[in-house]
Amino acid sequence: MAHESGSAFDNFMETLSEESAQDAAALQDDVSFLLSANASNLVRREMEYNDPEKQFVRGEWLRYAGELNKRLGRQLSYLTLPAYYRIDVTMMLEKDFLAKRRENGRDVLKVAAFETDPTKFARMRVLSPEFRVFGNCRLEDAMTDPKNIYHDDLRRMFPFDMINFDLTTSLTPQHEGPYSRVMQALEEVMKRQASSYDEWVLFLTFRNSEAEWEQTALNVFIDNLQSNLDQWPSVRDKFVGKLQVNNAKALQKKDPSSAIIQSVAKWLVDRGHTYGIGCEKIDSYRYQRYSEGLDPYTISKLLMRFKRGPRTQAIIPTKATVRETWMETDLVRCIEQNKHKDIEALLLDRDGRLETIAAETERLIGVFNALFTNGNEAPAASG
Repeated sequence: MAHESGSAFDNFMETLSEESAQDAAALQDDVSFLLSANASNLVRREMEYNDPEKQFVRGEWLRYAGELNKRLGRQLSYLTLPAYYRIDVTMMLEKDFLAKRRENGRDVLKVAAFETDPTKFARMRVLSPEFRVFGNCRLEDAMTDPKNIYHDDLRRMFPFDMINFDLTTSLTPQHEGPYSRVMQALEEVMKRQASSYDEWVLFLTFRNSEAEWEQTALNVFIDNLQSNLDQWPSVRDKFVGKLQVNNAKALQKKDPSSAIIQSVAKWLVDRGHTYGIGCEKIDSYRYQRYSEGLDPYTISKLLMRFKRGPRTQAIIPTKATVRETWMETDLVRCIEQNKHKDIEALLLDRDGRLETIAAETERLIGVFNALFTNGNEAPAASG
């Protein structure tokens, strides 16, 4: 693609490194980009204006929501981690996908959301329409800690139609030990969603960096993937045919990020099977982040659609999960559909795609102003 120097597009592209610079500052305990930013840059950071890759996958998530809305024939409940501009919620409200009702003269969305920053939380509390549950803590704490003040209210909202775990860390940070809070929360999601007989969808984002994983947990994940290759010949054949390696350890050596995304998806499918939940569809994407002084790392995104699977009446369940035919189909699908597509390549494949996404994000801020603020315009993005 050819663009003139100094164009708005060039300025837009120059800001792409700011998110990775923020990540580097957090890791190195340096001065944060947020501390030194002017008001305009702060708005851009909060709305993730400089992240076309993330906006691209938001579009895929919106497609998942639209398909679910059509199949269920109703508006949807949602568990999410929104930024101040709540772009994912804005997109779904614009399409009328989210359930809401009037409570005490106010519009309340059937949405549970969590924000850890107290300042952002306070600013977001005044926005309308409101969330049914809005917590100032980590989502994983509200999920796993019975003493958390939001724990009971969140539990009562389950099961959800859509669940969005938009993490900024590894799935198993080294300081948390092998069975991290996030993994415990995802396990709890499967347990609580088991009561649903409707389809539901999960969106999981995490930093896919082998060096950041707690190594015991990573070994367990890789071994768990290998156990399926050993137990299910059709899964092994699909694995070898698609990934051109004979076992999970060989894949880890050849392409660690691919091994991790395969093992994470496999673990989620397994946890679903434990609670009688089948995985009917899976998509996966990735993009690179480059931080000065740090090795490049991959952001991975999994989109998965689940539904309760039929259970046999011929076997009494025990501690072990009873193997069903549909479970093998799920595991083959997990390998076949988990393509870990490179978003940067998808964006650059068509001339004008990046500019289109930048314009769409800017448009969504206008939609946000109309939907959430009752005519009191939020701070506008400049440039």
